Amino acid sequence: MPLLSLLLAACAVPSDSSDSAAGCRPAELTWPDPITTLTATLVAGDRLAEPTELNPALPEGLAAAEAMGLGTWTAGPGEARIVRDDLAPGHVPGVDRRSLAFFLHESDAQIADTESPTRLVLADAPGATQSAARPQEVYALHALDALVRTTNAFHAQTPLDFALITGDNADSSQANELGWFRDTLDGTEVRPDSGETNSQLDDDCNDPIATFVPQGLDMPWYAVAGNHDVLVQGNFDPAAYVDSVLGSSAQAGTRDLSLPGGPVTTVTPADAGRAVLERSDIAAMYLDSPSTPGPVGHGFTDDDVANDAITWSALPMPGIRLLALDANPPNSGDARLSAAERDTFLIPALNAAQAAHELVILTSHYAMGNLEMEGGGVLSELLATYPNVVLTVAGHSHVNDVAAFGAPDDPGAFWEVRTSSTVDWPSQGRLVELVDNGDGTLSIFGTIFDALAPEGSMSARARTLTLIDWQSGWRWESGPGELEDRNVELIQRLPEGWTFPGGEVRSLSLP
Repeated sequence: MPLLSLLLAACAVPSDSSDSAAGCRPAELTWPDPITTLTATLVAGDRLAEPTELNPALPEGLAAAEAMGLGTWTAGPGEARIVRDDLAPGHVPGVDRRSLAFFLHESDAQIADTESPTRLVLADAPGATQSAARPQEVYALHALDALVRTTNAFHAQTPLDFALITGDNADSSQANELGWFRDTLDGTEVRPDSGETNSQLDDDCNDPIATFVPQGLDMPWYAVAGNHDVLVQGNFDPAAYVDSVLGSSAQAGTRDLSLPGGPVTTVTPADAGRAVLERSDIAAMYLDSPSTPGPVGHGFTDDDVANDAITWSALPMPGIRLLALDANPPNSGDARLSAAERDTFLIPALNAAQAAHELVILTSHYAMGNLEMEGGGVLSELLATYPNVVLTVAGHSHVNDVAAFGAPDDPGAFWEVRTSSTVDWPSQGRLVELVDNGDGTLSIFGTIFDALAPEGSMSARARTLTLIDWQSGWRWESGPGELEDRNVELIQRLPEGWTFPGGEVRSLSLP
């Protein structure tokens, strides 16, 4: 038996035990000050030319991958901020600059109930089904908590106005998954374990499925729903799983967390908390949240519950309007904006924002390039008819990316920002700031950061496992993106005659 498995077997006790295992205590952690990738980067080793023979999401494959030396990284130099003037060629911003909004962008935490009957562990393979199982999934909540802690540390140094979360917050449209996600951001006690109470003590005497109290964001946060929030495994109609998700048969394979490492099993203890979600349920769960950090509902409203909807409009601060799309067609993993959503929600909301002299940040789980419109037409072209739409923010692709939409010097042109997922390598967040340059242009600063991962912490273990998943070839996307997709200043024209209240530019003080 591998050393890791021996240690896990020796230490395995129920996760609610008051003293874990004799002589097995997690280290006291010191969380350092946060830094952005302007200061330092994580340099990963190369990915293997061919995928490993064994799946690192399962104990035997993980032990083999670690024996090969996968999962290590080194510290590298920082990356400079790149100025992109695609939409304002040759323009140099003025010096009378004012901050309009400064926020966190996080996406695709994909918090999974790893013991659910609807898991597809036996289907996991490099390529099209690469996300059916991940070695890091039992640590995903702690990776999210670490990103929250890092954001709060930035906030203590340079205050943020809000956080924007762009979907796939749950992994398989289950109530317990979304509840764990919500409670982690709200700072409410969480037990990320389902069915019977289990334990998964690791080499550092940490138990990733034990009850813990997350730190919670120190700023208001707003959430969007993605395909994994509304569909089982992000692809399948939840109505077909209403009964089976509450049972014990897992024919496609799930984890047995009563055993070290969580080997695959086809039978799992039942849990009523696994109920699949309708759109109204998603809205109701977000509304069932405390007033701090707020806002109650995190964007979702009572109207969403009544109308079985997940679109919303919010004004997190004067002059800045957030509009959140659904764009998740019923029973399909494809991205498509329905004619009804366009005509009864989006266009009226855009018209209202323009009349109110508000800049619009449009947010969706999906990027413009992934998003079709029912009946034809191009969403980016529709948005370009509203000069006050200055930014779209999306996730879904698990990659850092920045794209320009529209013609240079056109006030209707805008930028789109995507940020890599929390659950997969490189597990980064992005700080985004809108800045009035005082000369008729707007700059959008985007600054990438890595979640803090003190030695011996569960966030460090999560980082190791996300890197193994990528280096082993069982996950093939390249999440970091290109240099010009990470630390950026994006310049564009403002609508003529628009002025805004504001303060000091905060991105320029980031470490």
